[in-house]
Amino acid sequence: MTSLIHLAILSAWFVAQPDVFRAEKVEPLRFKPVVELFTKMTEIHPMKIHARCVVFGLGEAYKANDHVESIIIVTEDPPRLAVSFVISGGYGMNFVGEFFEAPWFTRAESEEFHRLLYGPQGHSSARFDRFGLDFSRIETPEWHFISMSFGPPKALPPRTD
Repeated sequence: MTSLIHLAILSAWFVAQPDVFRAEKVEPLRFKPVVELFTKMTEIHPMKIHARCVVFGLGEAYKANDHVESIIIVTEDPPRLAVSFVISGGYGMNFVGEFFEAPWFTRAESEEFHRLLYGPQGHSSARFDRFGLDFSRIETPEWHFISMSFGPPKALPPRTD
């Protein structure tokens, strides 16, 4: 009887634990859901460049000084999907962080994105089970330029670290 009680307690504890102990279920990374996420986050409709490229301009784009605080570009060229950010200030960095936490990324993938974001500037790549990532980041005193290109894992050269 005591063993059954211990088993019940252990089972309840396991169910209450975070996804570290279970396989994560993630949605596939696709153009349309990414565009829908940014449309919802920014509360604006993007400018359509062509069927698989949209641009979100945020900030004071339509005021007299014509200053744009953030630009988000989403492009799909199968099998690759690219998301680029041109950001001034913390306002735009919120969009980057929310994108990293989107439902199509696992916790480990999100953590790697944050590591790349706060690591050295320049270009790097990462391999995951589901995709490969080309990541570039450049900063100036006023702007952050971040480019992420997702593709098949075999499309990237082997990691050297």
